[in-house]
Amino acid sequence: MAQKKKTNQKTKAKKPANSNAKKSLKQKADLSGDGFLRDEITILIALAICILLMISHFGVGGILGNAVSNFLFGMFGFLAYIIPIVMFIGVAFMVSNKGNVLAYIKMIACVLITIMFCTLLQLIMNEYIPDTKLVEYFTSARMHKDGGGLVGGIMVRLLCPAIGTIGTYVVAVIVSIIAF
Repeated sequence: MAQKKKTNQKTKAKKPANSNAKKSLKQKADLSGDGFLRDEITILIALAICILLMISHFGVGGILGNAVSNFLFGMFGFLAYIIPIVMFIGVAFMVSNKGNVLAYIKMIACVLITIMFCTLLQLIMNEYIPDTKLVEYFTSARMHKDGGGLVGGIMVRLLCPAIGTIGTYVVAVIVSIIAF
């Protein structure tokens, strides 16, 4: 007769758990390999787009590049020169910190700093005129490649009537410091 091997409950409980754990680790390794490749592709595509955006600012991007450059300058004014760099760093940062809540908060702070810098540039390079229409902020920044563009213009239009020009400077600087 064959002897039955006596096993206790602890051994039985560990065996399935270990085999499941090994399977799940193997599945995670497979998924992380695919995820790593996907993340690399995302970063490389972002790099390519940002290089194309930078090229467009210097007039060597063709018709499409000029249109994109005009749009970026219209939206962000002088900051359009660094928007591609900030965008690439932001994409790389978010890809490398997936699921990290603190990373999302830092990204929101970066966007807030960008908005406040547009506000400051709009105030510094172009004085506040209450009757200025929003489209004028866009077209002026697009044509002259200065100021804070539409983003800075919106913030100036919101803050200057409420707290004055000096108050807008103070708020923009303080919010930038807090977000930094």
